[in-house]
Amino acid sequence: MTFGQAEGREEFRHEINLIFARNGLAYELEESGDIVRLAPAVLQTELAASSFKTGDSHLDVLLSDAISKFLESGP
Repeated sequence: MTFGQAEGREEFRHEINLIFARNGLAYELEESGDIVRLAPAVLQTELAASSFKTGDSHLDVLLSDAISKFLESGP
C-alpha cells in the first residue's frame, strides 16, 4: 500500500481552506503549513506598504510589529 504524501497534503490543505471559506473565516492554509489572515486586497496592500515615522523609534517598531501580526496571524 502506498500513499502520495504531496497529494495528501494538497487535499488536506484544500479541505481546510474549504472549511475556512464555508464558515466565513478570513484565513488560508498555505503550502508551507502557515495559516495566514486574508485581509481585503486594498487593506492588505496599504498595510504592507506602511512605514511609520512618528519620531519615536520604539513606537514605530511596535506599529510595524502590530501590522505584521495582524496580516500573518492564524486563528
